[in-house]
Amino acid sequence: MMDFDELLDPEAWPYMKDPDDPLGHVWSSKFLEVFIEEAESTKGLNPRKTREPLATAKQMVPTVREILLRLDPELAKFRVGGWTGWDAAIDAAHEGIGRMRAKYEVEARMGPSLPTAGPEQWHPTVLGASRGLLNDGHFNQAVSDAAEQVVQTVRSRTGRTDLSSGTDVWRQAFSSQPAKPDSPRLRWPGNPADSNVRSMNEGLLHLAQGLQLTVRNAAAHPVTQLSRQGALERLAALSLLANLVERCDLVVADFAQGEVSQ
Repeated sequence: MMDFDELLDPEAWPYMKDPDDPLGHVWSSKFLEVFIEEAESTKGLNPRKTREPLATAKQMVPTVREILLRLDPELAKFRVGGWTGWDAAIDAAHEGIGRMRAKYEVEARMGPSLPTAGPEQWHPTVLGASRGLLNDGHFNQAVSDAAEQVVQTVRSRTGRTDLSSGTDVWRQAFSSQPAKPDSPRLRWPGNPADSNVRSMNEGLLHLAQGLQLTVRNAAAHPVTQLSRQGALERLAALSLLANLVERCDLVVADFAQGEVSQ
């Protein structure tokens, strides 16, 4: 069995770089196994013999929580301290190992599951604003903060800090009216006369305003609390919007040429 320091050293063993295990399930399973061994060693009656494994187990707890959060946030809610606490942590680690092994066994016999666009593929703006809140179970705030951050990037990009309403920010950014000296626009790249480009610009206006009203406002002023699944769906939609907006050109007014992309 490898020790704690070896598990954290990517040069110490090849599993950290295994191309057949891009999600790190092999390493995660090994880490949980070492944690279980250390946590079990804390149950001895001799304080001198349990002091070192107790210290090691405590140091491993943050990483164990992060691993279990990826599998199921409920597994990461264990508390440590005393015999009961370590038993709960050990049980959670065992279940985490079981889930990862089950995934490999099922895929080996039935083939890989359909690809998913999980949080790790979200736009950085959305992921950065929501990750911590999502992991802590604050689903409404995770969605609300992510939506606010997406709006803020557009507000900063267009210089429209005078607009407090997110809906107004989107309405002005994707307005079909020509850019003005104090009102730059966002435009989908391409020939403005092209029907596909016109469709994208109109669609982005409706998509952005629609998400502001149905996702951000509903999360910020909730009648009911979102479930984890509900939050993930809304955050994925915000990620799509953020990626599309990032591809748009910033168009400013130019007295000699009309509109100019920057």
